[in-house]
Amino acid sequence: MKLHKLLYYAQAWSLVWDRAPLFEERLEAWVGGPVSPHVYGLEVHEGGIPSTSEELSVAQRATIDVVLTAYGPKSGQWLSELTHRERPWREARRGLQSSERSKQVIRLESLVETYSAYRVPFKELPPTFIQGLDLMVSLPLEEVDLITGGKSEPADALLEELEAGEDLSGEGDGETAAV
Repeated sequence: MKLHKLLYYAQAWSLVWDRAPLFEERLEAWVGGPVSPHVYGLEVHEGGIPSTSEELSVAQRATIDVVLTAYGPKSGQWLSELTHRERPWREARRGLQSSERSKQVIRLESLVETYSAYRVPFKELPPTFIQGLDLMVSLPLEEVDLITGGKSEPADALLEELEAGEDLSGEGDGETAAV
């Protein structure tokens, strides 16, 4: 599970930072989050994934390094929970039941729109950004939707709203919801 989510984030950030896909294979919105059917086939039918790092450019390696540093310490389950809160996976699964199998493709345009909206420096995912992601994953999905209005918002914007004591209850009574 973790490998597929890391591929997903590497693809997303490559599209934003390098203005090019890291790989050509599609990503699908499976129940557990984004999956590369190509890589899944290699894992299941071929017994593993061949190493091709010598084919990567310096820019691609740098993008992968940043993604692995930021997302690599997280568990596969945490990464799956995060993808379930972000627009590209949710958009691809629109209209499906939570446990319904799908081969819906996650659009590259959706990745670009979502991840270019994050306010992060070029080829850097600062600790505050990761803290925002941690908060996003820790909140129930309904609360994330209240904060973002059902849209994918930058994780650091979520962190700013939470730190500012924004009302998460949706009732507007001025009281800060416990997080």
